[in-house]
Amino acid sequence: MIQAALHLTIAAIICLLAGGAPPSIFLVSLTLALLPDADTPKSIIGSLMRPVSAWLERRVGHRTGTHSAIAVAAVAALAYLVAPAWWALLAGCYASHIALDLLIGRQGVQLLWPAPEWLTIAGWRDDGAAPRRLLIALLPLLLFVAVWPQLGIALDQPLRAAAAAANPIATTVPTRTPQPGMSVSFELPPGVPFSAVTVHADDVIAEGQILARWDLPNATPWPTPTTPRGEPSPTPVSPAVVVPPPPSDRSALVLGLAELSAAQRTQVAEREELRLRHEREQGEARRRRDQAAIELAQLQPLHEREQAEAQLSVDTVAQDFAAAQAALSATEGDGIPQAEEHLRRAQAAIAEALNAQTRMRTEQGVEREQLELALSQTQGDLDALPGRQDAERGALASRSAAELARAQGRVDAARSALDTDAARAEDSYGRAQATAQAQARATSTAAATGWQELHAAQVGAHATASAATAAALPTPAPSQIISWVAGRVIRVKAEQVDGQLIVSLEIATE
Repeated sequence: MIQAALHLTIAAIICLLAGGAPPSIFLVSLTLALLPDADTPKSIIGSLMRPVSAWLERRVGHRTGTHSAIAVAAVAALAYLVAPAWWALLAGCYASHIALDLLIGRQGVQLLWPAPEWLTIAGWRDDGAAPRRLLIALLPLLLFVAVWPQLGIALDQPLRAAAAAANPIATTVPTRTPQPGMSVSFELPPGVPFSAVTVHADDVIAEGQILARWDLPNATPWPTPTTPRGEPSPTPVSPAVVVPPPPSDRSALVLGLAELSAAQRTQVAEREELRLRHEREQGEARRRRDQAAIELAQLQPLHEREQAEAQLSVDTVAQDFAAAQAALSATEGDGIPQAEEHLRRAQAAIAEALNAQTRMRTEQGVEREQLELALSQTQGDLDALPGRQDAERGALASRSAAELARAQGRVDAARSALDTDAARAEDSYGRAQATAQAQARATSTAAATGWQELHAAQVGAHATASAATAAALPTPAPSQIISWVAGRVIRVKAEQVDGQLIVSLEIATE
């Protein structure tokens, strides 16, 4: 109970110091301050969730996984997803429990779990005087933090009055600060820096005064026209004659080659996929085998701890039985029936403790046999895996060889048929070549005439564009900003909005 009160007190102090936490966050923080002890049913929160806490204590152990840095990181991540504004407060309340357990308890906590090392700082006894003294010291601090906001408001005015009475010279008469009477804003053109502004804070400006000045080159209204290309040669040049190859039915060969290439690519992909799958299967089998071995290795310390606790219970009831026997021997008269009843209850308690110890050992034996059987099965699966994978690789190689042989046969057949048709198409190809040469010579003469007409049109268009460019007068771009108000500059600000620099002046007109 002392530990639970300490955990709740520290969490409440943290919440009050953070300030502004709503009631729901405050209640969740108090719950998180007790949550690490959910790994044992002997705690307050563990008794409320006994099946879960008993399973955690049997599988993981008390002050191990839930008292580790991994658990703090998991709580912080979950709190950031659920309540981003309060994730640090929630994680801090959970971590405060672990920090206090580093002080209380001889054994300490496994802060670096799953590493087996136990860490402690002070090693205070759970039922010792140190936890009580710490609680007595924290309760006034909790009360002070809780009432400080109201106490500060109540003491503010008396403290100010006392300070004024103690030092009346320090109480000055406030003077009215001149307020800006107008705000002037203007945009600077793209590329103009803030240094173009010519006024500063506390400057006195007049109407018509220049507020900013810059120099920008004037843009040309039209681009300079491109010089036309030189006049083409009037001599017609016969272009190279391109005659399509003789017609041939190459579809069968193309299909065969495509099928052969696709088969080769598919086989490479299948071999790679099979190799990756085999590696995943081997890794998964090793992982299952190692996990079973780890669970079996972790079972022994847990069983030893449970056996020690059961033996302690048996020793305790045995001591009660011996005390009842001694009391019965020393009792006389009317107290004998009561002493005998006490002795019978002690005997029943011994029998119940022994039966519980026997059941626990039986359950431990069954659990160990199950884990040993699981380890044996995973090792058998790992040993049988290479043979099965070799069989799969052999089957894939046989199937790939058959597919390649079929595709290569179709390609050879298509090439044979194509060679037979090539001789018959050679004569037709020669005649088509001569006809194409004659048509090319006639086209070359017509193209030369067209090029000359196009060159004359380009020269006229260039002359027209050059005259328009020379006659164009560009509009001068603005190069300064002139003030239309007078007064003293209070503040100069600059802000960039959508790539545009906007300058604002606050001017006092009085």
